[in-house]
Amino acid sequence: EFSRVKATTGLIKVGNTNKRGTKVSFIPDEQIFGEYAKLDPEKIKEELDLRAYINAGLEIEFNCGKEKVVFKHENGIEDYLQVLNSNPLCDMVGFEFEDIIEMEVEGKKEKATNIYQVVFNYSNTLGENIKSFVNGIITIKGTHEQGFKIGLTTAITDYIKKNNLIPKKLKGIEIKGEDVREGIYA
Repeated sequence: EFSRVKATTGLIKVGNTNKRGTKVSFIPDEQIFGEYAKLDPEKIKEELDLRAYINAGLEIEFNCGKEKVVFKHENGIEDYLQVLNSNPLCDMVGFEFEDIIEMEVEGKKEKATNIYQVVFNYSNTLGENIKSFVNGIITIKGTHEQGFKIGLTTAITDYIKKNNLIPKKLKGIEIKGEDVREGIYA
């Protein structure tokens, strides 16, 4: 246990178990957090639900007083996309890939695997609704989102040109990224 940044007890062995998981209890100390010590349970539940979406199959239990809520989404961000876009114009497109990176840590070569997952579909709404996450944290207009936009625009415009999908009367019209992403949910 900890109190005001210091351990109040050492590690305590409580026995063997077949259970798995981690239990975290947190009560903010007003001497440390001041006015921020008052937590908003609704905001915490929102964040926990988002974490459950980002980590498919993860079960998170929230207990606050007599309230108990369990967050778990077997299909992860696919489920999240269905919540964001409840009236899609098309089926969901999704893919996942891995990238193995070699790096040097403390003079030793190590490998790390990055996993990327992308899902998107379109709606009949104006604008774009794109959310990106890195290590479980939402990014706002970051390089990952920009990379997705560039890749999607390139793939779709290349496909249109290669398959001659622009009608003759519209030849010369340039398809831009905004056109490709109009109504997208990703």
